[in-house]
Amino acid sequence: TTLYEKAKEFIYPDTTVQITGTRLLEIEHCRRIIEYNDIHICVRTYVSELHIWGENLSADDYGNGGITVKGQIKSVEFERLRI
Repeated sequence: TTLYEKAKEFIYPDTTVQITGTRLLEIEHCRRIIEYNDIHICVRTYVSELHIWGENLSADDYGNGGITVKGQIKSVEFERLRI
């Protein structure tokens, strides 16, 4: 592992996503919410964008750079950002 790779891991922490059933999704290391409505929530992390699709979606901030998404979750898509 090079010094650059180690620095990148420190600066851009991995995102942790935990899905519980089809009604709860917890995301750590979020930077911001890009889009938010009852069928689509887009969240930017340090290295990706997460697209959560479903019905009656809502997002709660649980602090320390994380959010909890509740509702009927249909799909989750990861889009890697160029860093």
